[in-house]
Amino acid sequence: MKKLLAIGLLFALALTLLTACGGSGIVGSWTCTLVTTRIADLGLTMEFNKDGTYTSTSVLGTDTGTYKTEGGKLTLDGKNTYTYKLDGDTLTLTKNGISLNYTRNGE
Repeated sequence: MKKLLAIGLLFALALTLLTACGGSGIVGSWTCTLVTTRIADLGLTMEFNKDGTYTSTSVLGTDTGTYKTEGGKLTLDGKNTYTYKLDGDTLTLTKNGISLNYTRNGE
């Protein structure tokens, strides 16, 4: 369980250490509602802005940066690439077999 928690925290940290550029249908504020590894709630939220910037908040703190989307891929920090899928108000980010489901927050 500690190993899973460590993996989840590293994944959350990777999401908070982001920079690239772009914009897409993921614009808006999102709250993480499910992690496939069943790790406890990390309080992870992401807000993607139209100008290609983001704000990420988790139990580890808050970070800002830029992002780019292309061909179903979300790239953060120019090197951290995740597969993403939008299904209504659900955003799923997947990397290395770990998926995070986010629910769009009311705007």
